[in-house]
Amino acid sequence: MAPLVDNPMIASATLHNPLPLWLHTYIWPFAIIWPVFFRYYLSQDLYDQHIGGQEWTFVWCGTIITAQSLVWLSTHWNINLRSLFTSTSAKSVSTAKLIKVHPITNAGSADFCKIDRDNAGGKSNVSFLFQKRRFLYDAAKNSFAPLTYSIDQEPKPLLEAYQKSRGIDSASELSRIHQHYGDNTFDIPVPTFSELFKEHAVAPFFVFQIFLCWVMGC
Repeated sequence: MAPLVDNPMIASATLHNPLPLWLHTYIWPFAIIWPVFFRYYLSQDLYDQHIGGQEWTFVWCGTIITAQSLVWLSTHWNINLRSLFTSTSAKSVSTAKLIKVHPITNAGSADFCKIDRDNAGGKSNVSFLFQKRRFLYDAAKNSFAPLTYSIDQEPKPLLEAYQKSRGIDSASELSRIHQHYGDNTFDIPVPTFSELFKEHAVAPFFVFQIFLCWVMGC
């Protein structure tokens, strides 16, 4: 049986569906915890009995905020926790909206990719983009694979086949090929300031520095 992504550069892949924002693990438990805390905080009797002072109010608030922040940050630090906290597993490609891809060692980082569905030349296509490469779903093999070209065929085509080629002779064929293969461009995206700032702001070492400054300031 072929793997979900049939490519030597991909170690493993799993199918997922996104959860609504309010069902993310960094949202729904704390939607219960915060009202419970305010119930004790706003009731004078409960406050005196269970909290008992401003310093303990600060400790409780800091603990809840820290816990919620760490759960949220963990979704940026670890792709497996992100999938666990923000999505559910899908049973088949037909029902999945996301795919989690783990490349082999030293071949980039794992990522969540959106599964795209389109029609090219009257044929329904299911694919996703990972590291700027398109992986197309083959229903017969029940797996994704990178796009193949005529030069990839075995045995290799003869030079005569290219010499006799008449090229693309219709607009519909051009549209189908363009939709299938995409633009023939070499793209090196330049990250924006907001993307760089977000990447730095959620970095574990930077978060640890901010936490130490907050603790020392207290």
